Amino acid sequence: MTLREACTAYEKHAALHLRPRTASNRRSLLRRLVDELGDVSLEEIDAEGLEAYTRARLATLRPVSVNTELRAYGSLRSWALAGGIEVGAAPKQVPERAAFRVCSWSPAEVRRLFAAIDEHAAAIRDIVFAIANTGMRCGEALALKWENVDEKRRLIRIWPSAEWTTKSGKPREVPINDALARLLAKLPRRSPYVFPSRKGSRWSRWPQRAFERARDAAGLEGGPHKLRHSYATEFLARGGSIEMLAQILGHSDERTTRIYAHLRPEHLVAARNVVVFDRGWAVRLASLAGSLAERVARWASRAVG
Repeated sequence: MTLREACTAYEKHAALHLRPRTASNRRSLLRRLVDELGDVSLEEIDAEGLEAYTRARLATLRPVSVNTELRAYGSLRSWALAGGIEVGAAPKQVPERAAFRVCSWSPAEVRRLFAAIDEHAAAIRDIVFAIANTGMRCGEALALKWENVDEKRRLIRIWPSAEWTTKSGKPREVPINDALARLLAKLPRRSPYVFPSRKGSRWSRWPQRAFERARDAAGLEGGPHKLRHSYATEFLARGGSIEMLAQILGHSDERTTRIYAHLRPEHLVAARNVVVFDRGWAVRLASLAGSLAERVARWASRAVG
């Protein structure tokens, strides 16, 4: 049985035996696993492959988030074993105190990526541009339908659905900036999906090979999720608030959003002297120093005269 087939069968099992929200979250986590590992056989998933997957996810996620994904695979594996299905290695949890430092691309690097995509992966040009300008997750962009794009209010509604469940399980709205608004106005409406595959249907998985081809040509490192980090850091650098960013990204805990603050500390410079409560004695001391300087100057002029 392939990983994709196992996920499809397990989703039916989860829908019957788990709470709706738990089953929906489990489905989303397993689909990410399929996107990363591909449609491999369950018994071919070995310890080396799981370790490589874990390392790749730790480049953009906190250990606690990676462990959540690994636990979802562990549940799938246990279900398969109980059904007499051949399976590979068991996942190993990551120490949750492991070092984590999010990285992002600078505006110049993002522009370099855009140029490389134009040349080497034009089919994914629009969806990459949209992720960079909204901070959406890849799965959210792949599942986005025109019915959830409010061009009048210039908002994208990220609604949990049978095709995609947000990480927090809660709906949210994402603003559409001027650049994205111009793109959306030009896109054809031949499919219910905003960014369909060449066949007009939803992408079955993230087009990883096309993205990597363009990324390598641009001389960059990292996956498409790094565009989300780049959006977040640039949002703060341009004066956006942590609270608003948390709403846009769909973080249920504001502490998650604060991991971006260290990337662009210069956004705090503007607030450096907004409020200054000076000490009274310091003001008086400065006044006395000025008065003394005047007296010394007058004495010196008299002495010269």
